[in-house]
Amino acid sequence: EQISLQRILCNFSMDLDIKDIICRKICAMNLMVALRQRTSPAHKAPVKKESPRSVPSPMPVEIPLIRKKTQCIFYTSNKSYSYKKRTCCFRRVSHIMDHIKNLHLNRLPADEKLSCHHPICKSDSVVLNDINHFKNHVARTQSITLREPNYVG
Repeated sequence: EQISLQRILCNFSMDLDIKDIICRKICAMNLMVALRQRTSPAHKAPVKKESPRSVPSPMPVEIPLIRKKTQCIFYTSNKSYSYKKRTCCFRRVSHIMDHIKNLHLNRLPADEKLSCHHPICKSDSVVLNDINHFKNHVARTQSITLREPNYVG
């Protein structure tokens, strides 16, 4: 597929009629799609709703206490999620920052007390004063930086 695509794209023949040009473009697009499907890295699969009768898969190993910077701090702590969801990583740190801000923190009142869900903090019953205190705590204890709020002045 790759060699065929190279031959099509590197062919600069000027003596082609319109029908041949269109056929060549269609063939090139089909080869690009086939090549992309074959060589693409594993993408994050769309979230599928699990049926109520599905049995949760057993956890192959314990969830690590030290998270990667691209893991959701809320997902890894939630034992009701599958192992796969708890250990999933986003592609970029900016994506996880947006995810946490938009999905988890925006739903909380800014001045409400929060508890940290990290297993060590949970065992110590850590309670934080507000969202900014929570962000500071996560940055300090888990080295995960969360976005600061945007102030419009």
